[in-house]
Amino acid sequence: MDRVTKSALEFILSDAYQTLVLEESARLANLVHVELLGELGLKDRGVKQDNFAVLRGTHMPAILVESYFMTNKREADLYTNAEGYRRVAEAVYRGIAAYIRDYERRMQ
Repeated sequence: MDRVTKSALEFILSDAYQTLVLEESARLANLVHVELLGELGLKDRGVKQDNFAVLRGTHMPAILVESYFMTNKREADLYTNAEGYRRVAEAVYRGIAAYIRDYERRMQ
């Protein structure tokens, strides 16, 4: 295989892999999103996707959780005590656990 062909093949495989990682990340994000909405009863602003530096180039599903707006008093009040933090953490945990169960089922 010549260098140009090898380079093209590597690009195609890398692109396919990144597409898979993005799809899995979206799946994970949606499951965490559902859990956060159910636990906290917040307004559904949807799941966003962007080229965030902290998520770029990951080799596994990755999400960035922004669970509230500081300018929204009701949402910010969730973080005034340990109970609010616990509720957010447990919702994120349940979303991740749901993703793992779903992933394992799909890989069988």
